[in-house]
Amino acid sequence: MHDDALKLVKQHPKYINLDLQRTYDALECLNNPHLKLKNVIHIAGTNGKGSVKTYMTNILVKAGYKVHVFTSPHIQHLNERILLNNRPISNTLLKEYLTDIKQACQDISLSFFELLTIAFFVACANEESDYIVIETGLGGTHDATNVLPDALLTIITSISYDHTQFLGESIKDIAKSKAGIIKPSTTLIASPQEEKIVKYILMDTAYDKESEFYIGMRDFHYHRNELTDDWFFHDSNGTLLLQPLKMAAEYQHENAATAIMAARYLNSRYLADISDDIICDAVPETTMPARMQYLDGRILQTINANKTKELEWQVILDGCHNFDGAHRVAQECLKRYDDYHIYIFLSLLTTKNIVNFVRPFLMFTRGWYTLPIAGEDNDVPPQELAKTLEDFSVSNVTVCDSIKDAVDKLKKIQTYKPSLLLIIGSLYQAGNILNYDQGLYDGKNFNSDDDEFKIMAMLH
Repeated sequence: MHDDALKLVKQHPKYINLDLQRTYDALECLNNPHLKLKNVIHIAGTNGKGSVKTYMTNILVKAGYKVHVFTSPHIQHLNERILLNNRPISNTLLKEYLTDIKQACQDISLSFFELLTIAFFVACANEESDYIVIETGLGGTHDATNVLPDALLTIITSISYDHTQFLGESIKDIAKSKAGIIKPSTTLIASPQEEKIVKYILMDTAYDKESEFYIGMRDFHYHRNELTDDWFFHDSNGTLLLQPLKMAAEYQHENAATAIMAARYLNSRYLADISDDIICDAVPETTMPARMQYLDGRILQTINANKTKELEWQVILDGCHNFDGAHRVAQECLKRYDDYHIYIFLSLLTTKNIVNFVRPFLMFTRGWYTLPIAGEDNDVPPQELAKTLEDFSVSNVTVCDSIKDAVDKLKKIQTYKPSLLLIIGSLYQAGNILNYDQGLYDGKNFNSDDDEFKIMAMLH
């Protein structure tokens, strides 16, 4: 990373402080723009909330509605976090809103996430919409997005262990935090839950808030035809037959079904006009970066150079970064690539449990390449990742100092059967990978001209 970029990051750290008072104080200085938001769909969960947000948004857009969307983290560009009418906010408008926030809230120290959350509220207050889809950043109860007093619909996706240092060590504590976004007299749509206690906490919270609730594999169901990849969704309104998903991982059916249940609920209560035909068109065509995403750019071209067709590689990028996400991706690899040699590019943040994360991949991974995450101060050093793997008696570990270094080392591997490169561990690294794969980044030095740094510089 260039020195000027590093300096800017340290001036404006992405710290986590779960206290809503700063956000409330800042919004008060701005005349409470969040109170103007209508038809909010609020989404929390450990895994799947980004995918459900995207399915839900695509359904609403396909139905002809104007939708504003808030998400985190971004993958390649900062303004991906704020979509107005489902398009990234312009850098000019984002800078304008952030400047206004800075001037109005000079005495309030806001985190990076809080600033962008408030900027989204300001943007939504100034830009008309039919629906607003908001994804939490971390947890629920104390997430900056949870200053909203009400919501049209609450969606909670699969809950498992992650961010335990902030949300609690037990699955019960984590579930209670996620359930904190359930508002009085709203409706909860929840994905199927692995742990029964999680399901009971969600239902009890909704009951206490006098909110309706619909739980996956209890109130709505889905099933995939393994011969055709077509799949079925069923609820009290009947059964839908859907085409195969473009996001073809098995676990995506869970996310898609959750969004379908939400859409059908809105339609059945006359809160939206969303036909089954629209749902069946919108859901299968939905895509999202870094979700079992096939890459066919610079990385694939480099490692396939001079390879015969029989020995060609495939490259998959997935932003999984906790045990449940790792387990799902590992299962998908075992199902699809059991006759491949599998190699992994691994990057993780220091907030993650390295041992739990790598465990699902140990049985079938032929070689590991540990990488830093350019642009992140709290990434686990590649040497430390390698040491953890070696403690598991993993011998084929290569320490790399950049994406380019890892690709250059991997291309020297001699294989005698088809091989798969799986890139996992961090959505932040996923952005670097995509930029490198598309020729937008040299794979070594972090780009100090990135829009994110320009906006940070403006704020300081």
